[in-house]
Amino acid sequence: MNRFWILTVFLAQCAAGATATNAVRAVRIGALDPQRDHVTNVRTQGTVVDVFSDDLDPMYDVLMLKDGSDLMPAFVPRVVGAEATRRATWLDAEVSVEGVYENHIEGERQFTGPFVGVHSAECVRVVTPAPAPFAVPELVLPSHYVSADAVLRLGRRRVTGEVLAAWNGNRMLVRANIAHDDDTKPYVLSRTPRIVGVELHDTAELPASGAHVTVDGYPTTDVFLHLRKARFRVEADGPAASSAAAAPVRTTPREIVRHRRGRPTFTLRDHGKLVTITGVVRSMPAENDANRRLILECEGDLVPVDASAHPDTFADVVIGCVVDVTGVCVLESTGAGGLDVFPRITGFTLVPRDAHDVRVVDRPPWWTPARLLVLIAVLALALVAFLVWNVLLRRLADRRGRELARASIARAASQLKLDERTRLAAELHDSIAQNLTGASMELRTAKRALAADAAAAADHLDFALKAIDASRGDVRNCIWDLRNRALDAERLDEAVRTTLQPHLGGAQLAVRFFVPRNRLSDSAAHALLCALRELSVNAFRHGGAKRLRIAGVVDGDILKCSVRDDGCGFDPARAPGMEQGHFGLQGVRERVRGLKGSFNIVSAPGRGAKAIVTVPLNEEIPS
Repeated sequence: MNRFWILTVFLAQCAAGATATNAVRAVRIGALDPQRDHVTNVRTQGTVVDVFSDDLDPMYDVLMLKDGSDLMPAFVPRVVGAEATRRATWLDAEVSVEGVYENHIEGERQFTGPFVGVHSAECVRVVTPAPAPFAVPELVLPSHYVSADAVLRLGRRRVTGEVLAAWNGNRMLVRANIAHDDDTKPYVLSRTPRIVGVELHDTAELPASGAHVTVDGYPTTDVFLHLRKARFRVEADGPAASSAAAAPVRTTPREIVRHRRGRPTFTLRDHGKLVTITGVVRSMPAENDANRRLILECEGDLVPVDASAHPDTFADVVIGCVVDVTGVCVLESTGAGGLDVFPRITGFTLVPRDAHDVRVVDRPPWWTPARLLVLIAVLALALVAFLVWNVLLRRLADRRGRELARASIARAASQLKLDERTRLAAELHDSIAQNLTGASMELRTAKRALAADAAAAADHLDFALKAIDASRGDVRNCIWDLRNRALDAERLDEAVRTTLQPHLGGAQLAVRFFVPRNRLSDSAAHALLCALRELSVNAFRHGGAKRLRIAGVVDGDILKCSVRDDGCGFDPARAPGMEQGHFGLQGVRERVRGLKGSFNIVSAPGRGAKAIVTVPLNEEIPS
């Protein structure tokens, strides 16, 4: 606001030559016109109903002047150190003020009304001093209808009654016998008990419930009767308190707030009634909360409990407690300043009379929702930590696993090389080396017998030739095995077909080998394939077979396989052996014996042959 500009206008008018008496126009508050009298020096008069500091400009005090039902604020520069004295002198006094009348205030306030800007405190003159405290007339209301404006025009009045409730440092509820004049019987007053709401001018130590007090203040009305800007004194010789001994009525919020057509409705008789409500505490006031309001839940409805007059009321109460609260039901209303044409009730508050009116019925269980949330939070953090740890552990395990896998693969490759070398050494030693040794011995014998017995020498040379041929076949087979990928096949029937087919020329080969590959080690599978190859090659070369059938099956822990051909057949008892230079069948027997199995041949001349190999699978098969 630009009050300095207003004062500049005021001084300019004085400097123009007009005296203070002639320049100032005396006018009543209600006669001031915002348009006509804008920026005019005026003198007006009224009763000071309130004095307070301007909240936007602390260098000014605001005097609320009242003339009948008309109100006008006057802004007066503050004199530092004299605020309390000036307020005590001006409050309730009839004063005359001189200043500049302005229809609005420029500055931070956007919505304002007319006011009088006073140049200094000397421009405020007391016409009629404030009456002595509690010396104002008694509040008397007409027995017929009285408007809110008529109540506002009464000025400061006093009532005497009993304190029902006190809270917030400046609020009381008083039951007083209000006097009413009777038009039919002049000078006869009747008294009716009325509930009067009291708002004190300043905070003070409030009286206890049941105390007998005299209160004076400015009466206003909305739904109820109020005294505002009030002060009080406790009467020592008052009548005995009636409300302190009254029995409270047990009720619920739904009996106080009734709903009709979806809207809450109230009963005025509940205002000031002593009631008891049982509910669960849902919120507590903060430590520095001067209002000291507790929120009580009863049947799904929330009830505010104001114990600001008794700070120790909630000392033994915690959230979740079931409590019995006895207190005065205070209906809260709007429009007490007279601005609301149709004032309404917005809710109610329960005000205990003393600290004993709040009684704990049941303590909350230790397992509260707050503790449950804390536990859930702790478990969630633990789960997150576990998941993070699990992820880190999994990464570590994957890295270690890859390292172990690479080491295992390297060891397996090295072991495979070693196994292959060992197998080749055994092949060379058991077959080729022995055959070559036998051939060498036969050649020496033939050399010695060549001169004496040519026929015997020829026999020895023939045996040596067969041994060399057998060794050559073994070398060919070893070379074939080094290049053969039959052991890499996923199924043994494919491995059998791959191993045998290149050695059978145009002979027809049928394979039914139902043996899982994982039941045999690589060395056992190799030995078995070599035995089957030897039997098939013998049938094709020596027996002249045109068709061969290879079968294999697992019976429990026994592997049974057979080689059947349609060749010329032979007598197994007279079959030529190593003495005659035939090493094939002996090689098969040695291989099957190495697998701890058995070998048998069923044949007859002209009827083909069937070789049967049986190998146990439940024992460890040597490599």
